[in-house]
Amino acid sequence: IRVSQVRILPPQPDNIGLFNYPQKMSKKRRREKNQFSCLALLVICFSCLVCPALSKIKPEVVIGIIFLFAVLASVAIAALVVLYLVQKRQRAEREKSRLERISLVNNILNLDPYEFEDYVGMLLKRSGYENVKRVGGSGDQGIDITACRNGENVIVQCKRYDLGKKIGPKDIRDLRGTMYREGAKIGLFVTTSDFTQGAIRDARTETPGQKIILVNGNRLAKWAKRFGLPGQVK
Repeated sequence: IRVSQVRILPPQPDNIGLFNYPQKMSKKRRREKNQFSCLALLVICFSCLVCPALSKIKPEVVIGIIFLFAVLASVAIAALVVLYLVQKRQRAEREKSRLERISLVNNILNLDPYEFEDYVGMLLKRSGYENVKRVGGSGDQGIDITACRNGENVIVQCKRYDLGKKIGPKDIRDLRGTMYREGAKIGLFVTTSDFTQGAIRDARTETPGQKIILVNGNRLAKWAKRFGLPGQVK
């Protein structure tokens, strides 16, 4: 590789925040948010209607009304808290069930790209990586998963490709540029397919303070088998 062909990417500012990339809110979450907003609006409207009328009523009656309103408000708040906890538990159970289904898949190619990222995240956790977070999606800036290993930041790029589509040198250079921008020393590229010879050469090119690990479909299946997962690439 000629030195003149190597292009070092300059650091770029991150206006979004550390790994807090915006995700599209699901219809169910929007509906739950609207429920809480409607209840809060009803309480505000009721207060606006009742408060002016209280000035024309005897003090002892006003105290009784205020007490009743306080009781009703307490009941409403308690109901909202219970509803929130129930919905939170239901979401956690659905997420747990979804991850269990993903972990038991026989053919990893049957997963969609987002499920594939979750699958790789599970393998990272079982391999001893810490602070594993999936940040892939729209605007992920080349980062699908972040993790830590022995105190070092790790950036993971996941590509769920069909067997005939290989990862080329450009993808490796993009990963190296992302590592430089984020200050990560370890990069992990995981795919269901394979890497071209050019990509392998670029990954093996020594860059001070950086290391890129390549995991193709065969290594991925062995990785899954090591931790008792039935996943294969076929």
